[in-house]
Amino acid sequence: MKRISILLSFTFLFCFSCYTIKAQDLHFTNNFIVPTFFNPAQTGAFAGNLRGSMLYRDQWRSFAPNPFQQAVIAFDSPIVFGLSKQHWVGVGATLFYDKAGAPGQTWSGFYPSVSYHVSFDKKFKNVITLGVQYGFANRGYNTDGWVSEDEVLGISSTSPDRQFIMGTGNNGEDFSAGYSDLNVGLLFKSTIDKYSKFEIGAAMMHVLNPSFNFSNGGRANEIGSRINVHTKYRRATGSKMIWEPAIYYSSMPGASIIQVQLRNQYRLKKKGDWSIISGLGFRVGDAAQLLAGAQYKDWVVALSYDYGVSELASEGIASAYELGVQKLFVFNKKPKVKPIIFCPRL
Repeated sequence: MKRISILLSFTFLFCFSCYTIKAQDLHFTNNFIVPTFFNPAQTGAFAGNLRGSMLYRDQWRSFAPNPFQQAVIAFDSPIVFGLSKQHWVGVGATLFYDKAGAPGQTWSGFYPSVSYHVSFDKKFKNVITLGVQYGFANRGYNTDGWVSEDEVLGISSTSPDRQFIMGTGNNGEDFSAGYSDLNVGLLFKSTIDKYSKFEIGAAMMHVLNPSFNFSNGGRANEIGSRINVHTKYRRATGSKMIWEPAIYYSSMPGASIIQVQLRNQYRLKKKGDWSIISGLGFRVGDAAQLLAGAQYKDWVVALSYDYGVSELASEGIASAYELGVQKLFVFNKKPKVKPIIFCPRL
């Protein structure tokens, strides 16, 4: 365990030392629903055959005529082979879509991922994982109905902003640009005892600092690296009750996020299939979070509401809603038994 701790500390410090802030990125409240979106090392890091996840976020609908809408769909699976019986490979894919603002700004991407898991014991109680994502993304916007800041202020109807956005001057023109991207991550999971589990992970997103340039001749836009660090502790305090405190930190261009949450899972019957999920969270300087949901067997549904506490909250525009669904598939193969024919003379 001491060697593991030293290795994790060195690797996380290396990630921080390489990090520079360059650009804005997406964030969600229910991170646990789509773990591969925040850390590629989460690929295949579960007990089962296949995991499917979906998360949708709607923000500022009460204020903006074109609210911020974000969605993620992810699939991943552990493949049972490696250099030894205590190793395995995980594979998966994460797709996301983001639409924001009056110009119809969009951002979408497809990120296949692969991970390698190493257990330090035969019972798989302590596992460290390295994950890699390499995919392609596209950013764009539509100028239909776009109004420049100068026009809003009444300064000019032919501002440089309009000339830049409109390009050839035809309203409704689309601009888009694509780029390739690389994300890497580390994850450590530990089963402390039969009542509690612990995990900690870190990921470096946009490692290659990709850039894109729209077709209207604008300057190149660089996407800076982003660091995500997350940890959680899961503890059963009885046959029906489970508590899960979690901390998530993310640093990105021009901003950083610290999110603290406490979730509770209560099983309705001691050996039943239904559980109720509730909890509270706080994103420092941004929003208080109300968490809710339910679990039925291998299905998890998560709901959340963000109530803004920043300067935007006074204008009533900082609220956000999320709906997430996750399904774990376990395929139990029936053993093939060769028929035995008994001799009637025996």
